[in-house]
Amino acid sequence: MQAHQPYVFVSYSSVDEGHAKSLVQYLNAIEVRSFLDRKQIDLGDNFKAKISEGLEKCTDLILIASPSSLKSQWVFFELGQAVAFRRRILTFLTHPGLDLPSFLADFQFAKSVEEIGEHFKRRRLESARPKGLILTGLASTSGASGAVLRRCQQIMFTSAIGPDSIVGWTTTNRALPRSSRRFVA
Repeated sequence: MQAHQPYVFVSYSSVDEGHAKSLVQYLNAIEVRSFLDRKQIDLGDNFKAKISEGLEKCTDLILIASPSSLKSQWVFFELGQAVAFRRRILTFLTHPGLDLPSFLADFQFAKSVEEIGEHFKRRRLESARPKGLILTGLASTSGASGAVLRRCQQIMFTSAIGPDSIVGWTTTNRALPRSSRRFVA
C-alpha cells in the first residue's frame, strides 16, 4: 500500500521569493510535491480561482513568515482559504524574533528548510507504518464452520484497518501453524 503523498501550498510575499524557491527546491529533492504560484498560475489565469484550486488540492500550507508576508493581503487570503479547507498550516519563520499573529503564535514553527524536510520525512515514515490489527496466516477449515471462520477473519481485518485499506484477501484450505499468525498493534 502506498503512503499518502503530501502536496504543499507555499504562501509567501513576493519579497520572499528567494526563500520560496529554495523551499520548493528542497521539497522536490525529498519528493514532496508543491504548489508555487509562479509555477502553477499562467498569464491570463484567474489568480484567485487558481489559488483556491491549489489550496483545495493541497494537504498542507507552508507560510513563509516574514515582515512582508505578514502585511500581504494575499497571504492572509491564502491562510483563510487553508483554514476553510482544514489544511495543516506550517510556519517557516525567516526572521528570528518576528511577532506572529495570535492565531499562529501558539503553534510550533520551523526556522529552516531542513526542519520542514524532517517534518515531511517523519510523516512519511509514520504513514507507512501499519495501522491497527493486521491478520496474516489465519487457519481456515472447510465446510460451514470454515465459511464462518473466513467471514470472522474478514470482519476483524476490515474493522481493524478500515474497508478502504484492504489491499487483497486470500484464503487457504490448509491449516497454518500458530507461529505464522502475526498481530501488529
